[in-house]
Amino acid sequence: MHPVARTSILGVVALLSACSSSSSAASPSTSTAPHRTATTTATTTAHPPIVTVSTAAFSLPRGSARAALVADGDHLALLGGFDSAKRTIAGVLRIDPVARTVADGGALPAAVHDTAGALIHGRPTAFGGGNGSETGTVQAVDAGGRGVTVGTLPIPRSDLATATIGDRTFIVGGYDGASVRASTLATTDGTTFQTLGDLPVPVRYPAVAAVGSEVYVIGGTTTGNADGAVRAVQILDTATGAVRRAGDLPMALTDAVAATVRGEIYVFGGIADGHGSNQVWRLDRPSTPTGATGLTPVATLPAPTSDAAVAVLHDTAYLVGGESPSILNTIVTLAVTPAAADRGSGPGGSGPGVDIYAHTRAGMIAPSLAGVPNLVYVPNSISNTVDVIDPATLSVIDHYPVGATPQHVVPSYDLSTLYVNNNRGNSLTPIDPKTGRPGPAIPVPDPYNLYFTPDGTRAIVMAERNSRVEFRDPKTWALVRSVPIPHSGVNHADFSPDGSIMIASCEFSGWLERINVDTMTVTGELNVGGMPVDVRSSPDGSVMYVANQGRNGVSVIDPYSMTEVGFIPTGKGTHGLYPSRDGTQLYATNRLAGSISVIDFATRKVVATWDIGGSPDMGGVSADGTRFWITGRYTGAVYVVDTTTGKLVARIPVGSGPHGLAVFPQPGRFSLGHTGNYR
Repeated sequence: MHPVARTSILGVVALLSACSSSSSAASPSTSTAPHRTATTTATTTAHPPIVTVSTAAFSLPRGSARAALVADGDHLALLGGFDSAKRTIAGVLRIDPVARTVADGGALPAAVHDTAGALIHGRPTAFGGGNGSETGTVQAVDAGGRGVTVGTLPIPRSDLATATIGDRTFIVGGYDGASVRASTLATTDGTTFQTLGDLPVPVRYPAVAAVGSEVYVIGGTTTGNADGAVRAVQILDTATGAVRRAGDLPMALTDAVAATVRGEIYVFGGIADGHGSNQVWRLDRPSTPTGATGLTPVATLPAPTSDAAVAVLHDTAYLVGGESPSILNTIVTLAVTPAAADRGSGPGGSGPGVDIYAHTRAGMIAPSLAGVPNLVYVPNSISNTVDVIDPATLSVIDHYPVGATPQHVVPSYDLSTLYVNNNRGNSLTPIDPKTGRPGPAIPVPDPYNLYFTPDGTRAIVMAERNSRVEFRDPKTWALVRSVPIPHSGVNHADFSPDGSIMIASCEFSGWLERINVDTMTVTGELNVGGMPVDVRSSPDGSVMYVANQGRNGVSVIDPYSMTEVGFIPTGKGTHGLYPSRDGTQLYATNRLAGSISVIDFATRKVVATWDIGGSPDMGGVSADGTRFWITGRYTGAVYVVDTTTGKLVARIPVGSGPHGLAVFPQPGRFSLGHTGNYR
């Protein structure tokens, strides 16, 4: 062991070598990010992506630094490292980003820090590291958390880094107790190793990530402290095994980490020119073998952070722990979304040329609905009943009991069934729209509201009381995945044009959650304040409109950057949102003002206000677009409004507490849920 000092310009901290039991220091920085979300857009490309860095709503039970982090299925495994007291440990933590939990994941056979990790044959694996001396041991944990020894590196080394491409893991940099290692290695099993080319600049503590067939080795130190930090960016060509120096960074950088997200390499923190850094950069890769390499600042971390662990899961980078200079227990995420100009046009994108309501015009009734009677289904949440109204006679023609607290009547994805969401009855009552009559209840916990993924493969239950969004099989109703929501009142949502993301409102807490529909994970959130309720996409999909009952208007948000880009004052208690049949206007119900505001999609301004009295809540637009049907939540009535004149046509008495009525059928190829969100 040889003690090594890392020196920061803002302070001098004595540190031992990688195999000692002390840790490196990162100097404080005056630049910090907001606790919840920091969003910064790079400016070096024509349409730079939007990079969002957020502090997760959950954290580690202890501090962690110089550990290995490995993506394992839908979880992350944190292996070894330092704990809060800077003791080297063997413990493994299992992180579930969906459930937002951290659990004991077992232990490695031996305590180790300054290690690097990879998933080898389905097991989180740690390569080398130190604890009093350098080790070459390759350790893993099995599914039961049992530690096993896999193999041994050709030469012991700590302070190393790894990158995985396909089934090959590449090991670069490090320290063997006497010298900094130049050799690079490749393995598929953690037992046998192939020696590849030597780094032109041997380093320890580099940031490493892979793109394509190349492994990028970014910065590092030749001495083990900040004084030996280098600017070099080196590239290992894994196809040939050759290594070259590709260029230089604008500053000397060590003890940073790197991850590849959506094809770009992002570098986190570290010690830059002797200062602890809270910066996140995008690596500007050279366009030619000898081209220049740069770093573009894209976001900031909540605190200066060095010696953290990072891994990518479902296109989100997770930065775990680190030193600042004390040991951190935080989890920070980085998500990348395309700039608006790069989201494309047509069915899969948003912006000019896109019209998500193109198939919901008057007369576009699905052929499968031929002969289905035009009826209006009204759930009475206090009476625990459904009233069925004939629009031709404006009268109730049927009435039957359902489960406790029915909230909404939701058309199924294929339009063959209507589901009454019995919130406190923990059930769905299916209705056959051909007969208008109910069938046996289906047990489903806490179905306040119901949506369907745009491909129809999953139902999405908005379990408001349980603060969960549950993805279920729409045929068997078996649970696929339950997504915990950290804010109260999750109940309404809408989707991006390509169906990849869902924006869900949390009515009682003022938050919006962005959920990746494919991975079924939360990827961002935004506090708009007030009481966000109904959510509807603009026709071109570039923004989402959110009825904000507490702010008496409509929040306009960018669902990709999760920022509020506008606010439209409407009336007191804005609650429901419904596009007009021609897709040019949005009807916003003002439950406490007794009015309906008509918003022009093109100008995002209120162009008319219809004062109808009562308490207009949720509803639907008739198939021909001439009538707007709305429940009177506190008046036990349903209102019918002429959309041409804005005049009240009828007030039909129903049960107590009428809520999310469904006008059926309506134009559209399929239903995304709620009371008639069609595409």
